[in-house]
Amino acid sequence: QKQKNKLVNHSAVRVNFGSMMIIPGWNYLLHHQAGTAWKDLKDTDNASTYIGIALNQNFEGRLADGPSRTATALPMFGEQSRTALNVVLTAANQRQPFVTFSGLDPQRSYDLRVFSSTMKAKEHAQAYLIVAHGKNNRTQQVNPTHNRSEIALLSAVYPDKNGVINISFALAAGTASADVYLNAIEIR
Repeated sequence: QKQKNKLVNHSAVRVNFGSMMIIPGWNYLLHHQAGTAWKDLKDTDNASTYIGIALNQNFEGRLADGPSRTATALPMFGEQSRTALNVVLTAANQRQPFVTFSGLDPQRSYDLRVFSSTMKAKEHAQAYLIVAHGKNNRTQQVNPTHNRSEIALLSAVYPDKNGVINISFALAAGTASADVYLNAIEIR
């Protein structure tokens, strides 16, 4: 990332959505409204990264119905895997940027790991696509229903020329709507 003409190297940056628990090595977004932002995320070593995150669309709310224990490659405490932001995805709001990472180095690629889960069976809790948009796009299908172990991996995403990667959601083939759950994201 360039900040005042200085390249900053960092370890992984982790963001939890919805949890009020402060855990070293994790950043959190508690609010679900568009405009919520954090300008200098900390990495897993608790060092400044100059990476920012912002919500571009309103989520419907914050839920605590994810699993309290997981077996994923993304180490999370129960409070982190249990909480999520959610939104009902329809044809009208799909593929619109919901989350933006900024301050990234446009010359390098990033891997994003996304955890999406709910333990409550819901009418719309079905598969959907997570899309990372930068200079290139990556897409991964997820099914949040009773997910304790699956991470969506979006590999080798290059930020756009402004150092931005946007995250959006899209409906899976044959679905008219889906409940999106965003529990945690790691970018490295």
